[in-house]
Amino acid sequence: MSVTTVDQSRYLIGAESAKVRQRLGKAPISRYLDCGQTQIGPNADSYDVMLTVLVQLQKGVPGATAVSTS
Repeated sequence: MSVTTVDQSRYLIGAESAKVRQRLGKAPISRYLDCGQTQIGPNADSYDVMLTVLVQLQKGVPGATAVSTS
């Protein structure tokens, strides 16, 4: 998955419309997503899955930073 979004003014970085198939890193996609099942097994492990993952940093309590992932 490649970084496609960087917004320095909003402290935002992420990958939009990333196509993954079968695995996310070393784990099967079905570990993270439930797309239903067929007789063969989890759909998430059999089809292309489009993901958008964004991470944003925000001011937290004094001296801390909040991290939001969506």
